[in-house]
Amino acid sequence: MDKNKIVVDGIIVEIPQERLEDMETLEAMSDIQHGQALEIVPLFRRIFRDDYSRIKAELKGDSETLSVETMTNWFTKAMEALNAKN
Repeated sequence: MDKNKIVVDGIIVEIPQERLEDMETLEAMSDIQHGQALEIVPLFRRIFRDDYSRIKAELKGDSETLSVETMTNWFTKAMEALNAKN
């Protein structure tokens, strides 16, 4: 299982390549591009799995909440980092 290890804003995550190449992942990305913005949450869960809660906690820090903008900006940078590796 090939894993992509990335560090984005100090958050380390390893994502197996097959998660990125999975048909369900592609379908979720397609849904988002076609205006189904809420599909972003299942996509986060599909890609990050057990790391999803940790990523949210690290992004939240001492704050009581995590904004959608912060999470989506981090996700965008994570995808850019993954693309740079491949």
